[in-house]
Amino acid sequence: MLYGHIETLAHRVDHLRQLRELQDETGGFTGFVPFAFEPQTTVLAHVKPASAFEQLRNLAVSRIYLNNIDHLTAYWVSMGLPLAQVSLSYGVDDLHGTIIEEKIFHMAGATTPQQQTVAALEHAIREAGREPVQRDSFYRHLAPGPVYSVVVAHSGDISKIDEIELDPAAKTSGNLLRCLLAKLDLAPRFIRSSTSRITARRARLLIGDQAIRFRQKHLDEFHFWDLGEQWNKLAGLPFVYALWLIRPEVIDVELIANRLRALRDKNLANIDSLIAEEKDFDHDFCSRYYQENLRFSFGQREREGLRVFQKLCERHELIPKREVKVELV
Repeated sequence: MLYGHIETLAHRVDHLRQLRELQDETGGFTGFVPFAFEPQTTVLAHVKPASAFEQLRNLAVSRIYLNNIDHLTAYWVSMGLPLAQVSLSYGVDDLHGTIIEEKIFHMAGATTPQQQTVAALEHAIREAGREPVQRDSFYRHLAPGPVYSVVVAHSGDISKIDEIELDPAAKTSGNLLRCLLAKLDLAPRFIRSSTSRITARRARLLIGDQAIRFRQKHLDEFHFWDLGEQWNKLAGLPFVYALWLIRPEVIDVELIANRLRALRDKNLANIDSLIAEEKDFDHDFCSRYYQENLRFSFGQREREGLRVFQKLCERHELIPKREVKVELV
């Protein structure tokens, strides 16, 4: 709904009424997105733009009145990210998306940024006390896909591999690989990493910077089986590669946790500056890697992913069965 031009409040209410009645009849709407009119470069340039208060009030009333439409979007391109962040306390549950380069509202005079990074949106959502989750066009939650830096480099069909080289220190990635292969009924031998050639029968597990450098150097020579992508197919949940754990006997647990979160949020807010200081890898690659392949939050879905991984490891006798209690501080 475009509002804030020549309509009256009665017109807005009538618009909402018709939407609610149509939704009762069809159930076809998945979400509602109100847009505040941008008058600057139009023949209605004399119209006063909707204030922040008016935009928040419009969202709140829409959330109450449209009780049969599940989702309400704050279009940050129109509102600006700071006000969209506040709107999360006014009934909004969606901030739209990153957008590559928005043009329509900016042609009308909008002065907000034309795009946002995943990190910036996640930071704004966390600051508002909410948990960021990516969705598709039908508002279904999306688990993060390829991680890029935890892969099996192989030549040929993954099902034809007889041996996979592993770094014994990479226990988590090694156990993840074992669980994924077991799901496919594959049982190659695992051997210590060496300098031997990767062949149609021998593959190699690579993680971290080593994986990134190897992929960039041998991009056209090998196939890369991404463990993050395969885990997504198996569990439909995020995989937790690293986690800060604080022992129960430590004093001032909340103080430590809050300082770690504050440091994380500060770095995420300045992610572009940190990428600019990167000396080992191309800046464009780093921008994609940090914003598309990695996630920096731990919520209910991450906790569930961790629990599913634990159960799989127990089933395949990779770890002993025991109760693991993780409390989010």
